[in-house]
Amino acid sequence: MGTVTRGVARASSRRLSQAVTISSDQPSGWQQYLSGQYWLDKVGGTDGLVLLGCWFVLGLVSGYLVKRYSRLVLLVIAAVFTVGACAEYAGVISIHWEVVRGLLGDHAAGQSVYSVPYLIGVVRENSGVVAVSLMGFIIGHSMR
Repeated sequence: MGTVTRGVARASSRRLSQAVTISSDQPSGWQQYLSGQYWLDKVGGTDGLVLLGCWFVLGLVSGYLVKRYSRLVLLVIAAVFTVGACAEYAGVISIHWEVVRGLLGDHAAGQSVYSVPYLIGVVRENSGVVAVSLMGFIIGHSMR
């Protein structure tokens, strides 16, 4: 039938070699998904992989802490929200919502932070981080 030399299939007959040439240098179809380099390029190289790992660990730790200390966490969140709202109402602090929107990645000036399309856009831009953090949170929450 043929031999494989240096990643290129060579046919035993001239007619077959003209008809079929298979190269393993560039995987095609489903084979590209088996390549580690393909997935590394998808997440942005080693920097992206480290970032996703950090978000996974953060999700894992927060899931565990929420399960373990859920009442305390809810109390602290409620207290911080209440104190912040009262301080903003009293004029002690001022929150510049345009800056907050810019930090969240919103570049459209007139879009509301509370709109569903805005939230969907933020999740879509950060889908890898959201998915990895959610997986870490679920695993952390299911830990004993």
